[in-house]
Amino acid sequence: MKKYTDDPIDVKTFPKNGIFVFGSNLKGIHGSGAAKVARFQFKAELGVGKGLTGQTYAFPTVSQPGAQYRLSHEDLEKEMIDFFKCVIENKDKVFYLTKIGCGLAGIPISEMREIFQKHYDERFDTNLIYPKEFEK
Repeated sequence: MKKYTDDPIDVKTFPKNGIFVFGSNLKGIHGSGAAKVARFQFKAELGVGKGLTGQTYAFPTVSQPGAQYRLSHEDLEKEMIDFFKCVIENKDKVFYLTKIGCGLAGIPISEMREIFQKHYDERFDTNLIYPKEFEK
């Protein structure tokens, strides 16, 4: 299925089994950037900073709003592992991964690509679409 996530994702053509994966803060304050899109277009639940709600998966990249609160590299790796477990456990859904952490959180795309590639497995190809920038 290997395709790449559109930037921006087209809300009008988003499939019913699609999951919009966005960078969030652990407090679940979805006030700007992709998190705001997740809240208003895909029903991300306020107060939920991690996991599935509505047609979304909140991937924490900061502890609270603001780039100065970004998670450590080690914590981002743990979050990536948890996300990939969710992808495996939900084969009936297609996950559309955005460039998590690379916008308002200020994480370099090279760091997120490294974390993504370190834990990526070809088993995800059946239900994961990700940014071209995360490719090796």
